[in-house]
Amino acid sequence: MKVFPIPWATSEGADLPIRLEALNALNRVNLAPAIHNLTSALFGRSTQSIHPLKITAGIRVEF
Repeated sequence: MKVFPIPWATSEGADLPIRLEALNALNRVNLAPAIHNLTSALFGRSTQSIHPLKITAGIRVEF
């Protein structure tokens, strides 16, 4: 997170925080829940993975 001051916005000034978040930045494998159907040959195994990396960004003006 980085905060930039904005002195020209109001008489008291304002701030502009910018935030960047990276979830699972090391790109580790996240497995989906295992198959729970007892009659399946794949019972107890995970056959899919969850999205490996999510990046979010946000900008806000604080008065």
